[in-house]
Amino acid sequence: MNHSKVINTDYYVISDDFRLLDFNQNVKDRYKGIQRGDLCYQATMKRDTPCPHCPIAGNSQNDCPVYYDPFYRDWVEAIFSEIGDGKYAITCHPAHGDARSAFQRLKIDDFSLSGNFLQEYDSKNIGMIGGYCEEGFPLYYVNEQMIEMLGYDSRADLEEGISGKVVNTIHPDDLSQVTADLGDHYYVGMKYETTYRMPRKDGTWFWTVDRGEVIETADGRLAIISVCLDVTKEHEQQEARKRESDASASKDRIFSDIIGALYSYNATVNLNTGKYSLLLGTGMEEFIGQFSQTDDYVDACDLLLSNVLPEYVDEMNRQFSLGALRSRQDHRGHIGQMEYAGVTADGIRWFEVNVFMGVDDEGTPIASVFGRDVTEIHMAQERKESELRAVAASAAKTAFLFNMSHDIRTPMNAIIGFTDLLKKHLDNRELAQNYIEKIETANDFLLSIINNVLEMARIESGKVYLDETANNVYVFWDELFALFDAQMKAKGIIFTREIRVDHPDVIVDKTKIREVLLNIVSNAVKYTPSGGNVTMTVTELPSDCPGCVVYQTVIEDTGIGISEDFLPHIFEEFTRERTSTESQVAGTGLGMPIVKKLVELMHGSIDVESELGKGTKFTLTLSHRIADASDISRDGEHSGEYCMEDFAGKRILMAEDNDLNAEIAMTILEEEGFLIERAEDGIICVDMIEKAESDYYDLVLMDIQMPNMDGYKATQIIRRLPDEQKANIPIVAMTANAFEEDRKKALRVGMNGHIAKPIQIGILKNTLGDVFSNRKMGDI
Repeated sequence: MNHSKVINTDYYVISDDFRLLDFNQNVKDRYKGIQRGDLCYQATMKRDTPCPHCPIAGNSQNDCPVYYDPFYRDWVEAIFSEIGDGKYAITCHPAHGDARSAFQRLKIDDFSLSGNFLQEYDSKNIGMIGGYCEEGFPLYYVNEQMIEMLGYDSRADLEEGISGKVVNTIHPDDLSQVTADLGDHYYVGMKYETTYRMPRKDGTWFWTVDRGEVIETADGRLAIISVCLDVTKEHEQQEARKRESDASASKDRIFSDIIGALYSYNATVNLNTGKYSLLLGTGMEEFIGQFSQTDDYVDACDLLLSNVLPEYVDEMNRQFSLGALRSRQDHRGHIGQMEYAGVTADGIRWFEVNVFMGVDDEGTPIASVFGRDVTEIHMAQERKESELRAVAASAAKTAFLFNMSHDIRTPMNAIIGFTDLLKKHLDNRELAQNYIEKIETANDFLLSIINNVLEMARIESGKVYLDETANNVYVFWDELFALFDAQMKAKGIIFTREIRVDHPDVIVDKTKIREVLLNIVSNAVKYTPSGGNVTMTVTELPSDCPGCVVYQTVIEDTGIGISEDFLPHIFEEFTRERTSTESQVAGTGLGMPIVKKLVELMHGSIDVESELGKGTKFTLTLSHRIADASDISRDGEHSGEYCMEDFAGKRILMAEDNDLNAEIAMTILEEEGFLIERAEDGIICVDMIEKAESDYYDLVLMDIQMPNMDGYKATQIIRRLPDEQKANIPIVAMTANAFEEDRKKALRVGMNGHIAKPIQIGILKNTLGDVFSNRKMGDI
């Protein structure tokens, strides 16, 4: 068996009774003698029962399990997808094989150290080692990082140093605790976590958190795979915090001999006379200068408060004024603490004040006021809180990326699986057409995921702007209604709308409002079961702004609803109530954050009400300027529909460096009647135009990112050609640079229009038709 860490992708198709129906060449090469009809776990894993990670056998709730594979001695991810008729497609490929990822996968909920400490470590702090579940744990596996962490030069050097037994990598004083943590009963899939010291070759040692799992090796033996994180720094910090906590709890803090160590000053106040004595620690020259002229506590407080930031003055008076202390003189021990900020010669500093009540030797009531400069502690706490917020944000993003990674794999798996099936059934037209339709559905979903991620990136970068034109609300809603009418009917949803407005023509950014409403209505369709209702109502409200109207749009459904706990977080980035696996509804979870940000960009508001099992109600409120006759006439031009006869004989020069993209675009255009020639980069494109007759080419389709010379530079050179007809040839960008700023840059450098990839035939035809008819160019 090949034990290389490089694992090629395996592809299987199995039945629900675990019989192999099909597999790729890689599987055939890896498992000699494998036959269709074999039980998959017997043919590949040499097991008598289904694998412990198999979701088909009910052994896992995850359809993308990651597990340690003993045949390859590495982590493997298996993607299970149901393809109908009791069949499943399984794709196996290497997981992120670093020890850090393995450590996270083996997370134990009751982990004793601080939950986010892993963020402070990188992969050099984590190693992997494994031993057979036999006496002394004979060495089974070790990676290079663990060899280095233990201070050895090679596996052979390590084996000699530990006498071939993993037990010798455990500090003798910690062995009993490790043994107790592991127990004496091992079984496949058992996970554990323990903490101990690991001796290095040179005699030093380090603390480690060891997370591990029991696996079955290729030769049928049980072994433990341990993922060990060096937490020496964390352990020392924890011990230091414990020592400091114990010291802080000690009653000895109230005595004057700790002033120099913990506190900068101690004022002992006679509550009967109001006189005080001051004991100063080091670095208190500023206090000496301020308070040496008085022994009256009231005067001293006035001096102190004159330097305190205003927001803390009232609280300090309430707690620490002479009257406040006298009102509490019957108390004993610690009665109050606060932090405040004040202005000093060194700028704003933070101080901590603690007050203890007691009596002196003569029984006179006194208050001991302890103070210290805690600026560094305060700043460190602020940094820590900032780091925790960053870690929380990072964790949310990580969860989002995990979900999105799963959602991307879902359509990709369908595309790959059905493409393979299509190759095998090209002679069956009906079956092939069915596969093609499923591939197209997966393509649309994958594109929607990418578009959502890009849209959020655009919004976050501040590169989204309003592009407002005159629009009629009835026309707009007719278009939106048409998009969902067939979909609602197919799902058996009753879809109704009502428009109650007096001023239907308004100035709006139609694209952004449509995106907002598409997200909301799409969710209503997704989460409303058959037989449910979706209702949209637009109502015009009074406006305080002359020449403006307020539209309130209510979209209400009778779907599954949103939980009370999640409702406050629905518009937060990177949050999601259910994964697509749980809800059985595909999506990235970015739709609502995009909606919220677009509504804010348009200076509107959006509210949501929902109850589980009863449905959801969105209320969108936006103010618009009323369109006048000039606005309507100026924005009333629309692109027409064009057919093949409009393009017959038109010659296009396509600048495109990618062969596959060029083949797709050329085929589409040639089928519409165009004559197509291709240039592989900007330099070749310019050269072909210079050498051609003036009227040879009718238009240039220009890619932007090309080797040698990009599309922007090529356009600028063409526009400066001495031949006026060549210099004015229509140039349309056809590029994956699809943001608004990309379109504007294309127009700035002299292009006539912009088409975003992936190419949509209808948009491509209309755009080129507009150019040839000299109409105003539109964007995608």
